[in-house]
Amino acid sequence: MGEYALRLSDAEVARYQALARRACTEEKDLWRLAGISTGAGIVDLGCGPGAALVTMAEVVGPTGWVTGVDADPQAVDRTSEMITHAGLVNARAQLGHAQASGLAAASCDGASRVGAQRPTRAGHR
Repeated sequence: MGEYALRLSDAEVARYQALARRACTEEKDLWRLAGISTGAGIVDLGCGPGAALVTMAEVVGPTGWVTGVDADPQAVDRTSEMITHAGLVNARAQLGHAQASGLAAASCDGASRVGAQRPTRAGHR
């Protein structure tokens, strides 16, 4: 597939992580409506380097889970590194895309997707 088109520097990833933490605080009601809450199962479609995935995994806590899905192996590797660095046991990253995520139908409570300004409740667009 070549070089990951959306590769971000460490500083850029840190900035995106800060934005995710800010969104989690300032848009808490929207995250809850999207199903991102304690104990939820969340899919981050098009997770890229996983900048928001860590925050979502912290929100769902040890009784929930977050799976990052991306079509680019380099993005999946970067997300996996971030998960390991954060010491998360409730998160993982895998190859796939929106039409073929590799996850069972109706297996999650909510989703976040590339290009979305807000998280999306599972089953809603």
